[in-house]
Amino acid sequence: MSDRPLTASIEVTGPADTDAQEMDELAHSLRQDLLDVDGIDDARPATAGPAPTGTKAGEALQVGALAVSMAPVALQGVIDVVRHWSSRRPVRKVSVTIGDDTLTLEGATVAQQEQLVAAFLDRHGDRGE
Repeated sequence: MSDRPLTASIEVTGPADTDAQEMDELAHSLRQDLLDVDGIDDARPATAGPAPTGTKAGEALQVGALAVSMAPVALQGVIDVVRHWSSRRPVRKVSVTIGDDTLTLEGATVAQQEQLVAAFLDRHGDRGE
């Protein structure tokens, strides 16, 4: 297992009537929970590239998305937090992406989620066992 940090993108999708402010609040709430996980180096709002021409901001933020840097052994904790957090919030879907591989938690039974999570962890992280 590599000691190199993992970088994950976590994207939250709310109900159809969720506005940008509500998505920002949801992402902020998830960020606070993630910062309590041992091995998290950073969790910040994800950027969507350069800000539009004529604006003062350096980069535009992607609403409802976080960029998370962590030790590989922290991935299990991150997934656990995401699953628990999303079960208590009005979200339709949460996606965790590392490189080109995405774990999407949406409409799956607990057993199906367990299988999806185990396969994702096998590909990317130390399960802490």
